[in-house]
Amino acid sequence: MDHDLAKNDIVLLTLVEKVRLSRTLVLFISPSYQHSKWCQSELITFLANNAATKNKESVFIVELEPVDRAC
Repeated sequence: MDHDLAKNDIVLLTLVEKVRLSRTLVLFISPSYQHSKWCQSELITFLANNAATKNKESVFIVELEPVDRAC
């Protein structure tokens, strides 16, 4: 959630930019998260932008419901 998001901002572009600028990603994972195209895109964008520093340790997962992590 971004409380600084202006009412007329294009949400997708603004959120993608926020993900690109982030150094840490906290995922509240659930089966719905795993099936969400937006959520998968968010994770891929974060990992791609942090690939140079290999900051996979900057991703924290909070498992809300049991999920199959092999997906």
